[in-house]
Amino acid sequence: MNGNAKDVNYQPLASEIITDLQKENEQLKAELKDKQENLDICVELADRYMYRQRIIECTLKLNDKELLKCVYAYMKKLSE
Repeated sequence: MNGNAKDVNYQPLASEIITDLQKENEQLKAELKDKQENLDICVELADRYMYRQRIIECTLKLNDKELLKCVYAYMKKLSE
C-alpha cells in the first residue's frame, strides 16, 4: 500500500512536468516556424542578388554600344 501512495504523490508532479514540456514544445515549434520563414526570405534574397550580380557581370562583358542600348531598352521595358 505504501508503494501505491508514493505513486499517487508523484502523479500530479508528472502531469505538471508533461504539461510544461508540452507548452515548451509548442513554443519551440513556433520559434522554429518563424526561423524557417526568415530563412526562406534570406534564401529568396540571396537568389535575387545572385541573379542581379550575374546580369551585371554579363552586361560588363558587352562591348557593342548598339547591343548595350538594346539590352537597356529591354530591361527598362521589363521594369515598367
